Amino acid sequence: SELQKLHKKFVLGNILQESEFWATRKNLLDDETNKASKQKPGFKSAMLADVRPSADGQTNKVTFSLTTEIIHQIFAEKPAVHRAFLDYVPKKLSEKDFWTKYCRAEYLLRTKNTLAAKAEAADDEELAMFLKNDDILAKEAKLKIKRVDPTLDMEADAGDDYIHLPDHGILRDGSRETADIDSELARRTLSQDLNRHAAVVLEGRSTDIESTDTKTVAEALARSKKG
Repeated sequence: SELQKLHKKFVLGNILQESEFWATRKNLLDDETNKASKQKPGFKSAMLADVRPSADGQTNKVTFSLTTEIIHQIFAEKPAVHRAFLDYVPKKLSEKDFWTKYCRAEYLLRTKNTLAAKAEAADDEELAMFLKNDDILAKEAKLKIKRVDPTLDMEADAGDDYIHLPDHGILRDGSRETADIDSELARRTLSQDLNRHAAVVLEGRSTDIESTDTKTVAEALARSKKG
């Protein structure tokens, strides 16, 4: 093995004492351990869009399965949802009701049921916030575009955030349609989801949270962003 070769070279070659050799190896191993511990644990590369609802085949009931890992990823990819969770749970909504409304909004978006989405949003303020474009990401997009060298004047390449503008992007599930300028629902694009997902996966978790309590995960993530 490589270790045996090094031992033969340095110890049997009278370059290092036995104790010195193993002390050096220990320091190297400690360094590797420290480096590994400082690396951000990553998210799974699977898209949140791949978390598909299941139907029982007998009724119209549709079920989404949300694990703590998935919820952590939702918080990371959708900062407006993360903010809403901290603001609403448990003061205004139970955690169950919060995620029921979130999943209902996702279902309406995936099925492109715009009329039903608008109707339900008009009667349900909490559900409506899940149907809107993420205002936090929109602000980040504007800041990125402002930082682009004005001499380049290449808006389409100023970042992936060009797709935040109306009439651009591929709607969720791959269909290409012209965006309705009057409807924020139409601005939820697959391209936006893909780019945000890729950025979050590459960045990794901002904090390594082992807790299975959603509130703990949300609060720890908020603290890590402030720090």
